[in-house]
Amino acid sequence: MDLPPSSTQYQLQVTPYGNDGPGVNLIGDATETFSLPAPPDWYGLLPDMSYAGRVRSTDSATAVTGDDASWGPRSSAGSFRTPSVASATVTPFLPVNGGAVGNLTPVLTWASSTDDIFYWEIQLSKDPSFGTQAFLYSELRHGGVTVPNNSYQVPSAFPLEAATSYFWRVRPRVQGDGTPLSWQTPSSFKTPAQGKLSLTVSSPADQLVVNTRTAAVTGVAKPGALVVVGTAFTTAGSNGRFSLTANLVEGINELDIAAFDLATGERVTVTRSVTYFP
Repeated sequence: MDLPPSSTQYQLQVTPYGNDGPGVNLIGDATETFSLPAPPDWYGLLPDMSYAGRVRSTDSATAVTGDDASWGPRSSAGSFRTPSVASATVTPFLPVNGGAVGNLTPVLTWASSTDDIFYWEIQLSKDPSFGTQAFLYSELRHGGVTVPNNSYQVPSAFPLEAATSYFWRVRPRVQGDGTPLSWQTPSSFKTPAQGKLSLTVSSPADQLVVNTRTAAVTGVAKPGALVVVGTAFTTAGSNGRFSLTANLVEGINELDIAAFDLATGERVTVTRSVTYFP
């Protein structure tokens, strides 16, 4: 749409099919055009989906909000469709296919050959057909906000079984009026034996900044393991979960969170940096 010559600002609105997903609603300088930046600068439109767009303008000499009376009528809606994607653009990265993981809440990561896919579906199961024969971890993940990017961590509340082979697969998320994609070829890994000491810290996150004198420390270790941080200690439960509280001093705190197998003397340590600013 061509704006009137007197236009000083425009409002652009772009909505996805069925309002199923993110869109655009912005006010800009009428002398400039707007291009959607690629991730990670901005996470915008989803693949293989129809979008409708409309625009209006104002000749106000000062910046205005969306409810200002100076706005002109909105244009009739135009439409466009975003490009399709393929499962072949994604490759499992870690764990190595057929390898082993060190604990029961591993982080699964994948790589993408394109930088404009950021919404993913992931499945994890003991069943290589991902059917109803075993518990199915089935999640949606925004790969731009996971740590690391494009990753999924098995939740500490539902750790995997020990000494067990697992299969996982991932695909770009297609929704709205798009056509769901086929899954990429599954990868596999094996969890450690129950007797092996392991430690996964769910919280606190590394480089966390807090304004309290304590920090909650939670995670999963070998059932029965002694977990220690500073002067606080607890015993991991029958499901491996543990929870305790670490005292902090003002400034940067390097928390050494250690799990001990009292029968074998084995020790595993994870360090988290937590900064306390009153």
